[in-house]
Amino acid sequence: MRITMSQPDPNPASTETVKPASSGDAPTIRPSSSGEAPTLRSGPADPNATVLGPPSGGGSGDSARAAPLIPGYEILGELGRGGMGVVYKARHVGLNRVVALKMILSGAHAGAEELQRFRMEGEAVAQLAHPGIVQVFEIGEHDGRPFFTLEFVDGGALTDRLKQGPLSAGEAARTMETLARTMHAAHLKKIIHRDLKPANVLLTREGAPKITDFGLAKRLDAAEGLTASGAIMGTPAYMAPEQARGQIREIGPRTDVYALGAILYELLTGRAPFKGATSIELLQQVADVAPQRPRSFTSNVDPALEAICLKCLEKNPDDRYPSAELLAADLAAFLRGDRVLAEQNRNLRVLQLLTRDTRHMEVMARFRRVNMANASTIFVFSILTEILQRTGMTNTLTFAAVWGLGALIILFNVWWFRYRDPLPAALIERQISLVFALFLFVAVLSGVLLYHQGLTPPQILPVLFVEAAFAVGAMAIIMGGTFYIASVLTALLGLAMGFVPALGIGASGALLALIIFGSVWRFSPAAVAAENG
Repeated sequence: MRITMSQPDPNPASTETVKPASSGDAPTIRPSSSGEAPTLRSGPADPNATVLGPPSGGGSGDSARAAPLIPGYEILGELGRGGMGVVYKARHVGLNRVVALKMILSGAHAGAEELQRFRMEGEAVAQLAHPGIVQVFEIGEHDGRPFFTLEFVDGGALTDRLKQGPLSAGEAARTMETLARTMHAAHLKKIIHRDLKPANVLLTREGAPKITDFGLAKRLDAAEGLTASGAIMGTPAYMAPEQARGQIREIGPRTDVYALGAILYELLTGRAPFKGATSIELLQQVADVAPQRPRSFTSNVDPALEAICLKCLEKNPDDRYPSAELLAADLAAFLRGDRVLAEQNRNLRVLQLLTRDTRHMEVMARFRRVNMANASTIFVFSILTEILQRTGMTNTLTFAAVWGLGALIILFNVWWFRYRDPLPAALIERQISLVFALFLFVAVLSGVLLYHQGLTPPQILPVLFVEAAFAVGAMAIIMGGTFYIASVLTALLGLAMGFVPALGIGASGALLALIIFGSVWRFSPAAVAAENG
């Protein structure tokens, strides 16, 4: 996917979609209208740049600055323009009311998809009759160019307010509570904003926030006809990880909750959660890097408000507030001085982070058969070793030969069940393979050294089990989830073998095989595909 970046317009706007460049709003990244795929350039990243995925396929843009003649309206001046639309300050002659009049920028050259998206924006806002949303007064068309008129909000954007520095805890919480309740109302109408940011929050003269620019809105009750799977839509510094990865199916109310958390982060610190040298780097940070705590930038941030902010910014949507309404309720609790939901069960947070699965579950689906085959191999050779011990075998070379054969079979299992497949190995798979190759090397080396020190094979095996626990632990760092549990159980099993010799290698091997089976059983390709949507 390629994405083109248009340059910011110097003309200010305090209306529906276009904000002043001087207020800190960024140029918008919009689809090219020439029919070629849009391009994501690797130049300096602008945290407020709006990314829109697939091209809309219209004609060339109309750059003329001449004000249009719309019957019933007197154009008072241009407020600003972006990649798709231009906004004028206008007076409705019949009602003698100042409005913001938005028209499609490319005019008669606009393609069908561009026109459809423009109309969808006006229709989406028209359905959201809420005091916290900039209202649509009229949707019309003149000379083949659609337009709609909007409530004129003249208090500036939230970005202008941020020029004065971070907000106080109370002001930030009250502002965000209002925005969260407003977005909950939109979500009840099955509309997801997808581009919430300070530049898209306008303030009345009294300071009341109003959400604006639904140009990238997604309707949950309609097919995503304008967005292809894998398309990136939104503003990099404020978009949720699922947006940064182009996971269209995962976009929902929690996506807007993330963006609200990013806005709260900036209200508390004066900066967005992430900054990157390029747009690509910024998207990678959003997808994979945890944000720094707000108190690392502003030491007087209230811990409870920080907890609310960071809960919104969780990478996994399931870890965020389930709805904007619950976010608003937590903000209200903070303002009352009550304990907030984000602070509850804080002691379990580390355990939750350790034991949850990462987004590399598809890798485990590929390695599931490998691990199950290796578990079976360990079980068989453990029983064989137990039989040899019970028959009085004491020859160390015999045990070494048996487990050398077992190691070769384990390597064969890796090749047969995974690398024989023409599907190329992902980077994470190579990391996992290197971890266990290193384990086999260390196991052989330590076995030789311990035997040289006079230990017998039954005395050496508990040490190898503990070493295996470290290998599984390294895998847990990469994969997360149940592998932490498997690592601990394997270590305990090794200790039990050392302190309770009667446990025996056969029983220990059987238990280890069960631990491995339990760790990978649920990673069937069908189950992983269902969980990933």
